[in-house]
Amino acid sequence: GALPEELVFDASGATRELQLRNERSSRDAPAKIALLRVSGPFIVDSQRSTCRSGGTLAGQSACRLMLRAAPGAAPSATGAVELQLAPTTGLEPRPRRTTLRIGG
Repeated sequence: GALPEELVFDASGATRELQLRNERSSRDAPAKIALLRVSGPFIVDSQRSTCRSGGTLAGQSACRLMLRAAPGAAPSATGAVELQLAPTTGLEPRPRRTTLRIGG
C-alpha cells in the first residue's frame, strides 16, 4: 500500500507509526522487505516495530514501523524513511519514501 508523503512529529522525542501493507493476494508468495532505511534525526523503535529489513510480509497483511524523533532534535528538522519490497514474480516494487519532519 501507499505510504503517506509526509509524517509530522509534534516535537523531539515524539513517536509516530507507519504501516507497510502488502496488497497482493494472500495466495501469493510473501514479499521480502529488501530495504528499510531511516535518515535524519529519527530512529526506529525496534521493540515496537514489526517491519524488519530482510523480513517477509504475507499478502494482504501489514507490518508496523514505529518511528521516534530523536530527543533534542531541532524543531523543523527533516529526514525520511525509505522502504522497498524485493522483486518477485509479477511484482516490480518501487521504493516508497515518506518525508519525516518535526513540527514547531
